[in-house]
Amino acid sequence: DRLARFEHDFYFPKIGEGKEEIQLDGYVHDIHYIPEKKSLVVALSDHTWRLMQEVLNCNGAHRTYKVTGQVVTVSVHRILIWANTIKALFTICGKNRLHCWDIDDALKAQRSENDVNAHNGEVVTDLVFLRDKGLLATSSLDKKVKLWDVDNLMPRGTLQGHSLGVRCLSYAQGLLVSGAFDCRVVCWDVTSHEQVVVLEGHRRAISYVALVAETAENVHVQTLDDDGDCKYWKVDRDGGIATQVDNFKLPYLDPSGPTRNIVRPNNRELSQEDWPDLLVGGAKLFRLIPSKSMKDFQAPAACLYNKTSKDYVLAVGKALVVYEATTGFYARRIPLSRQISAAAFDVPRERRVVLGTENGEVLVVNYISGEVISKIRAHQGEIVGVAHGGDKARCVISAGRDNCLKVHQETSKGLELLRTVENAQSWVGSLAYSPVLSLIATGSRSGRVALWDFCTL
Repeated sequence: DRLARFEHDFYFPKIGEGKEEIQLDGYVHDIHYIPEKKSLVVALSDHTWRLMQEVLNCNGAHRTYKVTGQVVTVSVHRILIWANTIKALFTICGKNRLHCWDIDDALKAQRSENDVNAHNGEVVTDLVFLRDKGLLATSSLDKKVKLWDVDNLMPRGTLQGHSLGVRCLSYAQGLLVSGAFDCRVVCWDVTSHEQVVVLEGHRRAISYVALVAETAENVHVQTLDDDGDCKYWKVDRDGGIATQVDNFKLPYLDPSGPTRNIVRPNNRELSQEDWPDLLVGGAKLFRLIPSKSMKDFQAPAACLYNKTSKDYVLAVGKALVVYEATTGFYARRIPLSRQISAAAFDVPRERRVVLGTENGEVLVVNYISGEVISKIRAHQGEIVGVAHGGDKARCVISAGRDNCLKVHQETSKGLELLRTVENAQSWVGSLAYSPVLSLIATGSRSGRVALWDFCTL
């Protein structure tokens, strides 16, 4: 019956030591933060849900939360979700009805705008918002997952595939994942309503599922069962294959019931690629940190410094990994579907990255969004070096294992071949360019360095 206030100390949240607790009249069923209103919505066992706004001191620091309004309901509301696209709050009540609330109107009228009998009276276990689809998804003990139109709560489909009641849901990148009492986890394509892949391996009922998906191609699923077994899966949605990449047991089981509260804060200092640190909460709070020794070190093919954003950028495998130069902390990852062998920034703006790949492609990638702007198959075999000619020349220079030196012009249609020097050197191993001197330098494995005039190449 208390809401403990969390203080954000650097990266990890911690329960404030010596800080006050917010006294509430009843058991807290669910809490949701609404960024647009800078407020918390708290569902309580006293048949109310309350809006609580952050109170700051004169220095602008967080002090506490105060109740700014409440709605008294006929039955207890157990699950909350905020749909930011239409600025509406959705709840599941004790009668297992799905309600839609306009918060400002609800505080005055004390009633919801719309509600539906979600699963014909069967217990509703979870509710998620599919933001890019404009849908809500509910799960129930009737073994079904139902989709609802977020605008009018009209049914938009039913997903059936579990043999026992469905317990938990998660959504990202067009995939909906459901975990059930039949110990199975099913990945669904929301558009076609078909099963993409079934994850099997748990021996107890699934209590928690989460999708970790940076892109539609890079999808991982985290699952947890009632026995405390946690598994980490990589999902190939095109091939319909799921591979288990990690398995561990939680150090503690909540005596009051299944541990269902797991948060991935993605600490930039401790996170590995696709291996976030975890906060596990039940009667106790645990922090699980990935073991760096379990990750094989892969030497970067290239290392760059972006002086505009003050970032170090490493080309590792099929991705660019970005670190903050001022702190050395992990910042973000730009995934690509090619093995990178060379990299260089455009000069002087450093908003794009020129990449060379092991199969001979030259790519121009937006450094902010990771979008591939243009590409060309330039060489037969691995590219050993790339360079950008600057804003005036708007050229991309590349050297490959085929011993060719090539210059490509950036046009509105993409990269187009401008000049080629065949058999530039035997065993070309490196490339450099000086826009001030208009000189290209190539180095070979024989120890020779050749200089080329860019204008007369």
